[in-house]
This record gives sequence, C-alpha cells and structure tokens, in this order.
Amino acid sequence: MRLRPLTAVLLAVLLAAVLTACGIPDETGVHVEGAGPARGDGADGPPPDEPTPRADAGNDPKTFVTNYLLAAAGEIGGAYERVKEYIAPEPINRGDLREPQGQEEIGINIVRLTAISVNHGQDLNSTVTIKVQQVGVLRSDGAVHPPELTDTSYELIVGEIDINDTVGQSRRDQPESKGFWVIKPPPVLLMSEQALERYYQQHTIYFWSKDRQALVADLRHLPLAVPESRRADELVGWLTRGPSWEGLRDAVAALPAGTQKIGNVTQDKGRLVVNLATDLGPNPKGELEKLGTQLIWSLGEYNAAELEIKIKDESREVIPTEIRRGDWPVYPVDAPQRFAAYDGAIHPLRNPGAAQGNPDGGAMPASVPLVGPAKSNITAADFTFRSGGVWAALVVWSGEKRRLLVGTGADVVETFDQSRTFAKMRRPIWLRSRSDDPDGLIVADGELYRFGPGVSLIPVPLQGHRTVTAVAAALDGHRIAFIADGALYVAALTVSGDTVKVHRERRLHTLLNDVTAVEWIGENRLVVAGSAGDGQVALYDIGDDGARETLRRPTGGTATITHLAAYAENPVRPNDYARVMYEVNEVAWDEQRGERLDAEQVEGLPEPPDDETHTHTAPTAPFFVY
Repeated sequence: MRLRPLTAVLLAVLLAAVLTACGIPDETGVHVEGAGPARGDGADGPPPDEPTPRADAGNDPKTFVTNYLLAAAGEIGGAYERVKEYIAPEPINRGDLREPQGQEEIGINIVRLTAISVNHGQDLNSTVTIKVQQVGVLRSDGAVHPPELTDTSYELIVGEIDINDTVGQSRRDQPESKGFWVIKPPPVLLMSEQALERYYQQHTIYFWSKDRQALVADLRHLPLAVPESRRADELVGWLTRGPSWEGLRDAVAALPAGTQKIGNVTQDKGRLVVNLATDLGPNPKGELEKLGTQLIWSLGEYNAAELEIKIKDESREVIPTEIRRGDWPVYPVDAPQRFAAYDGAIHPLRNPGAAQGNPDGGAMPASVPLVGPAKSNITAADFTFRSGGVWAALVVWSGEKRRLLVGTGADVVETFDQSRTFAKMRRPIWLRSRSDDPDGLIVADGELYRFGPGVSLIPVPLQGHRTVTAVAAALDGHRIAFIADGALYVAALTVSGDTVKVHRERRLHTLLNDVTAVEWIGENRLVVAGSAGDGQVALYDIGDDGARETLRRPTGGTATITHLAAYAENPVRPNDYARVMYEVNEVAWDEQRGERLDAEQVEGLPEPPDDETHTHTAPTAPFFVY
C-alpha cells in the first residue's frame, strides 16, 4: 500500500515548524515571504506521485524555489529532465547545471533546508538564498549514500519572464513558456528532504548476517511514480545487487554466486513468482530456504499468500509466506517489560494502561530476575532471556567508581562475575542474537567495550574516534548507532568468538547540536537527543541513512538527556507504536505520556512512612526487555 504524501498546507506548516523548532531564523536584511510548496492545481484530493510541473509551481519566489527543490523526485533516470523544465533555456540561463557524462551514475543530492530568504532585485528578478545541511546522495539502488558535497548555502536567481521574447518563434506555440523560471540554478542536482518524504516510499531489503542466523535491514526509497506492475521488480533487483553501503556489505553474507533476476516478477492469484539465475552450490535446499526467506521479507508489502521461486525458468519451490514468516520472524514478538533503577535496586515499572491505546496495558508487571547482594547499588542494567535462562548485566557503585557485573541463571541470577572499575559507565546493552551465550556492549570512560559470559571486557576499536559517549543496538543485533566525539554514527558489526568488529561506520548529519543520547526506535530509524538551534533540548527521529529527520518532542528545557530507552516498532508487531523513556537530571521520563516517572509507577516498593518530611528518590536509567 502506498504512503500518501502530505498536502501542501501540511507541508508548509511542517517546514515552518522545523525551522522554528530548530531556532533557525530567516536571513536578516532581506524580505522573506511565502510558505511551503504549493500544489498549484487547486485540487482537494491527494497530491500526485510526481512533483508539481513548473507552470503550476507558483509565482512567489520562495514557493517557486521550494517547488524547484522537489522537481528531481521520481524515477532517477528522468531527474535531470524534470529539473531542467524549471530552468530557463539559453541565452537566458546564467547557470551551469552539470549533468553526468558517459556512464557516470546519476546521483541526487539530498539537502535539509535550514533557512530560505528572498532578496528582490530592481530588474524584477529575485535572488533566493537557501541554507542547507547536506544529507546524502540518492542513487539508482534506492539508497541514500553519504553526502559528497559540503556546501551549506546556494543562491538561485528566479524571475517571471516570457521566454518567447528571447528564444524566438520556435517556442511561441507553447503557452507554458510564460511564468516563473530559474534563471541561475545551482551547478548540482539538488532535492530537498521533503521531496523524499512526499514522493518516495520506504522499503527494507534484508540480507543474512555472516552467521546466517539473522536478517539485517537495509533501508531503501522507492519512487511513488514507479508503476505498481514494476515495484516488485525494483525490490528484487535491489536485493540481487547486494547491500547499499560498504560497511553493511562487509558484515552480511553474500547471495549465492551469480544471483540475478530473470524477466519480471509476476503476481497471479495471490502468488508472487520470482525467476532467478543463480548457483545454489552443494546445498541447494538450504540455499533456497535462505533465499526464499529473504525474498518474502523484502517483498513484505505485497502480502502474497505464496512465493514461487524459479531457477532459470524451472519452478523449484512454492513457499506459503505466512508460515515462513512464522518460522523465521525477523525480530522478537514478545511484549515489552519496563524496568528502572530506584534507590539502588532494579524494579519493574507499571504498564501505562490499556486506556492509553496500549495493547499490552493490561499485562501483569514483570518480576526482577535478581536475588542476593547484587540487588543493591545498581545504577543501570539490562536483561536478556535465552533458551538457557536469563542473563543480567548490571552497573554498580564500587566506592566512588563503577564496575560491570554479568551473570546468568535458569530463572534468576544470584552470582556474578565482575569487571575492573571505571569512573563512568553508561547502560549496558545485550545484542540480540539466537546464541545461548550472548554478547553485549557498554561505554566506559569514553571507550566502547564488548562483554559476555565471565564479563571479559574487550575494547572495540572505532577507527580513530577519541571519546565514545553512547551506543545503541538495532533490533537485528548486527548494527549499532553510537555517539563519538560529539557526532552521530551508524555501523554494522560482526561477532566471532571474543571479537566484535565494527565495520566502516557512516556519519549521520542532524540538525541537533551536542548530541547526547541515541536509541533505535524502529528497524531503520533512530531517536536522538541533543540541543536544538535555540538551545532547547529536543528529541528527533532520523532514518539510519541520515534522511527524513523530524522533530519528535521538544522538552522545553535545557537540561541534558543522558539516557534513552525505546521499545522499537517492527514488522512482526505492526500494530504496536514506539515507546520511549529517557533520563534528565537523574529523573526518568515517559516520553509518550509527557510525564516524569515517580514512585507511584514503581512496582514492589514498601508503603512509604507517614512522614511529610520523607522524600522518595526518582526512578532512573529506565529500560525495556523484550
């Protein structure tokens, strides 16, 4: 099912809200006017799958340029032609839009608008200055690759002219020759982040981890302009071309040798048929099972009852899709359990309640799988449940310093191994995997460490970064997000024995300054905390490719968010909404309900004494287990 783009009015409001929330003013000393892009057709129905043509793009310089930055959207092969429709022809055109030469691949530079201003000239033309943040480059594989440009502003000259007066009789039979034109365009192909939201649908392509035990997500963007009859073809083509970024390519298993799509993907009476050329090797049954699982999840939007795989036109397997999804769920299906540290011990938190629309609101609260002395002096924790029982990782006070305790048990954990002490330790996180002996990550004194059974803190190199302040693990357990030297990164990782290798990372550019905390809020989406342009602390959502950043919640204050926890949306539980908790000034907050957590939300506390002078501490370091 296609995502409906935003209407022009909502888009205008969204742009204004983002610029205002980030504290980014319009330029001073110039006249600023207009709102977001206008549809131009006056219709009240859903917007089209392609951007507004130039003739309908408005006669206000700001609106016109905003629409110009949408024009590249659509199938990438036609991007330059769509943009050139906005640009006045020679000799009026004073710019030089560079086009690819020879076999050079087309790339659309995605920019995040931070300010737009208009300076009206005496010649009836206007100079429109846009301030931008480079997001990345959209290519034919549907992926947003790291940015290749560093420019932070561009100047465009626009004007209302009739090109018949200059070009001559050959254009006089074309009424669209009148109206606004870009007289001086930027030299590079630009498209705003808003276009990516309006005219593309996000898809996930899945690849097997190196150990072939987990499906690892790879985010792509498919133009809504691609006809329904070709959409499955595009997705299968992207799968056979492999992962979209080098770091992920190093961390996942390659498809069988020579895998290529033959012909078109067809759909008939609820059955998708995919025809491939591939070498299944010495274990064809096992390879078909893996390949079929990849295809079923990568083509998940079609909800076909069956998937038929043909190898060189020969039918090899017909797979009932729902049965296969049940046999190989990409992510856990358990309902979340909420915990927090309170008075040095871990306690369950009460569920928000079914009245808030939470399908798990009526569930019984969780129990804490800890007994013995380890239940005290805790500042942060994480649990994971495996077939062998429960594993606990606890950060505890040790004098003025902290150390990590790791232990396991059938139902509860009583004995622990312990690490050396550190001045600072962040919350430990267990990596999701099918292994009975799990691995975890923790940041301590500015470095990233791997831990596991017996603690065994092992430094994890991060390609020259000096100070690491936060880490979060994706649902698949093979990708991480981390904050190092004040910047936000994502990377894929592999675990082999005692070694955790972080492959080439990718920096994500965000409107936030002083990024302080990060968590995965979906399989391809992060929630990030930091300081916005106005100095106010805020939470933003951002894709793990750096694109489609949106304000999630301003906190209304300047206190630093030091800790984030989330129950992430995933396709196994599509009706669940994301839940986020965070910590500010050693107080935990429920982001969705917009309220701080206090003793009333903590399970298992004794009745407080009847003493007005008695004060309770607040829950800290909240986390989810699922």
